[in-house]
Amino acid sequence: HGFYFCPDGYLKDPWNVLDFVVVGVAWASADYSFFNVELGGVGISSLRTLRSMRSLRPLRTIQRLPGIRLVVNVLFECAPVFINICFVVLFVFFVFAIMGVQFFAGRFWTCN
Repeated sequence: HGFYFCPDGYLKDPWNVLDFVVVGVAWASADYSFFNVELGGVGISSLRTLRSMRSLRPLRTIQRLPGIRLVVNVLFECAPVFINICFVVLFVFFVFAIMGVQFFAGRFWTCN
């Protein structure tokens, strides 16, 4: 087993890539926190966004549970259909918003 260049390398599986990114971001933000304290609190505030990647830690368990892995893969495969449904719903909302503005324009508020 290799890291990347072998046929069955660790980074050949997308779930392992996600695991690698989550752990790498956690290490980077931990190192940043350590060095930020060492330098007297002066640091780059853009690295705070890396801490939001910590929310992906529970996704690491998906790799070890094949049932949950199947469910997540199906959700990703269904995502384009869900996006199309969202566009249709937004279009309907937009049409009704235009109709509401035309029907009720200025009837709820009056100027004195």
